[in-house]
Amino acid sequence: MTKKIDFIISGYNSFDHMITLKSDILVGKTSLVKNATCLKAHWGGCSVNVAVALQRLGLKAAPILRVGDDFETSGFREFLLTEGISLETISSVESDICSLSFMIQQPDGEHVTLFYPGAMDEKYAIKPPLSWFRESKAALMTVASHQDNVFFLERVKQAGIPLYFGMKGDADAFPSEFLEDVFRHSRIIFMNEAESKQICHAFNLDHIRFLSGKGETEVVVITKGKNGAVYFTADGRSESVPAYKVREIVSTTGSGDAFIAGFLYALSQNMPYRLCCRCGAAVASFVLEAEACTSNLPARSKLYTRFNYHNE
Repeated sequence: MTKKIDFIISGYNSFDHMITLKSDILVGKTSLVKNATCLKAHWGGCSVNVAVALQRLGLKAAPILRVGDDFETSGFREFLLTEGISLETISSVESDICSLSFMIQQPDGEHVTLFYPGAMDEKYAIKPPLSWFRESKAALMTVASHQDNVFFLERVKQAGIPLYFGMKGDADAFPSEFLEDVFRHSRIIFMNEAESKQICHAFNLDHIRFLSGKGETEVVVITKGKNGAVYFTADGRSESVPAYKVREIVSTTGSGDAFIAGFLYALSQNMPYRLCCRCGAAVASFVLEAEACTSNLPARSKLYTRFNYHNE
């Protein structure tokens, strides 16, 4: 059977409301909002962010989503079709609405996120068809409900396809026993610095590099914001890769998802890990330059222009 999906992806979708504050959130104090676009809903969520990025780079991505009764009227359905994302792996919950979030960015760039799971709530979780996974070359797990990702991991094992994992510090979605199972079966694990510290503490690791080489893990990638990224391989190699400089950082939301998409795209082109990190950083740089997670994601030609210019 020919594999027609490059990456099947788990994770929440979200109607993102981007709120940028002039002052920090403090109890009893009003914080002024800077952006008049704060009520505009941007299509996002980890699985959607990565899927759209991969589609624009010429790969076939299939996010497994549940949507509410506002799927069509909200414009979300049209958005997915415009991006070339098939509706085959999307189911509907008529008694609820699509997931939504309020992404609150404080003056120092740190975020507070409020999230309503809606149709992606765990109570609606169903086991996806095994055929979706058998038609896929690889799988990416991002943050979804615990039960959804339990089903996802089970199907990945049954289909025998590679698993990549975009770590999120969500103890409800990833209780320690399940997280350990995910680690064992993940070829590549992505996380940020804060998450790497959490994992080292939770699993009594002296350094996050010791996570590579366990189970099927070949490489662990740590993103470090403006300081770029570093990867650690199972055979003991490591390398730091710088971030791309941008004229102005408008929003950091979604940049981690963009990095994962760029890395996986480069991996699909058989690039070495160093260039995979550079490609991830390049895709992330586009997201930093605009509001919303998918609004400025590059097409392949635009990515290569920036990627080649900075790697000559």
